Amino acid sequence: MARQLRKLMIKTNDIIFDPEPHKPFSRRIFIHKLKNIIKNLENKKLKDEIIEIARRLPRSSDEVSAFVVKNARKRPEVIALNLIHPSVGTFEHLTPKCMLGLSNSLNFALECSHCNNSRHHYPITIQVEENPYMPHNAQFQADKLISLCKKGVCNKEYIKNLREVLYWLSEKTIDLDISNLYTI
Repeated sequence: MARQLRKLMIKTNDIIFDPEPHKPFSRRIFIHKLKNIIKNLENKKLKDEIIEIARRLPRSSDEVSAFVVKNARKRPEVIALNLIHPSVGTFEHLTPKCMLGLSNSLNFALECSHCNNSRHHYPITIQVEENPYMPHNAQFQADKLISLCKKGVCNKEYIKNLREVLYWLSEKTIDLDISNLYTI
């Protein structure tokens, strides 16, 4: 296990400091590889500590220095798009297509493009683990949808379905309060 960890650290260091990397460093992929290496570690406290340290690595979406490192070799127009792109709303498949999720309105949720693109086929539980504000943000979006529903712009069934799907896919971590949906 120590050899595997050392190998991962060397490869990661090479990616970060390569002047012309073939692929950029990915915090999410690094943590995923780290978890695979230490999954059989018997000392739970040590295992949790290793993952917690890895999770403290800066993200380009919330730390300027990480953004600069990630985008330093790119053209100015690409950097500008990278600054704007994460805030653009996209349709997220709640159940990914690769897991036989349908492309219909009951399987869509609005999500920023950064979160949508970083999720890939990972379960929502992993996303919540990596983004602790996700339940809060989901509630914020549900409140907005309820407001739209009361104006006749959104369907009640969609909101009820969204609540149920997120609840089960997140293994009960995201429990949206939609009680305002039923008040006048």
